[in-house]
Amino acid sequence: MRILHVLDYGLPLQSGYTLRTRAILKAQEGLGWTVAAVSGPRTASRLRRSNRPTV
Repeated sequence: MRILHVLDYGLPLQSGYTLRTRAILKAQEGLGWTVAAVSGPRTASRLRRSNRPTV
């Protein structure tokens, strides 16, 4: 079976959403399924916001 996950955002951003998604991908791979995941452009914008220096 081949599965494509289309994500709002993904790693390296760490949140409950990304960690759960990673666990699901790993479990599906463990079943022998071919798994792929893509994230949209919001990942880059979230990373830029999270890396802003705090004042």
